[in-house]
Amino acid sequence: MPVPVISSTQSVLSVAQWQDFSFTAAVTGNPTEWRISTPPAGMTFSTSTGQLNGPATTVGVFSFTLEAKNNDGWSAPREFTLACFYFEGDNTKFHLGIDIDIDTRIVSGLPTDFSAKYGDDLVLRVSLKDGSSTLNLDLNSMKFGLKERDGDPVILNSTAWRKIATGIGGESYYLIYVPVAGLVLSGILAEYDQDGGTSFVGLAEIEWVARNANNTVGPDYVRMSSRTFPFRIARDLI
Repeated sequence: MPVPVISSTQSVLSVAQWQDFSFTAAVTGNPTEWRISTPPAGMTFSTSTGQLNGPATTVGVFSFTLEAKNNDGWSAPREFTLACFYFEGDNTKFHLGIDIDIDTRIVSGLPTDFSAKYGDDLVLRVSLKDGSSTLNLDLNSMKFGLKERDGDPVILNSTAWRKIATGIGGESYYLIYVPVAGLVLSGILAEYDQDGGTSFVGLAEIEWVARNANNTVGPDYVRMSSRTFPFRIARDLI
């Protein structure tokens, strides 16, 4: 059997930043192994299938070469170009982002002053990290909640989630929309009036449902939640 030959028909690829994306080059010779020079930022590559998976995380134009191998040897390298462009609808540049470790439930990646103002339309980018498996969570089960203090009722919540991408380096990316408003929240802010500004630091939490691990007791799916993390809410001066 001749060595593989990779087609150049799809040598120029275009994708929006953070968009779900996968690509496998057309090839002859039934290859059993692949290699790539350098994947575009944020993307992963399977050496067994030759599939390149997104999302691309950095705007720009990236060039890479692919090679495929069968029992008769390696193909000639074929160069491809991927253009990652900014797309307002899926871009997360201006979104607040946090990371949640599935095993420890610890929330990290918080800015020093993790906050929102009353009246804001908050979009929170949540990355759930698991080093051993790909998470594919049920959006209907995911929740965000905020309390003034531990033990108090929830004063701000949302179940408006959107999945952006999954399976990238053991991470899953989700966006949640949280309208920072409501009579209860407004009333609480009124209790924190100060000359230097009106704000309070509440406790936030993320909940989700995931498949139960193999060889464990209990239901097939279990509800889990992050540890609480501080979230400052302020009242706008304008």
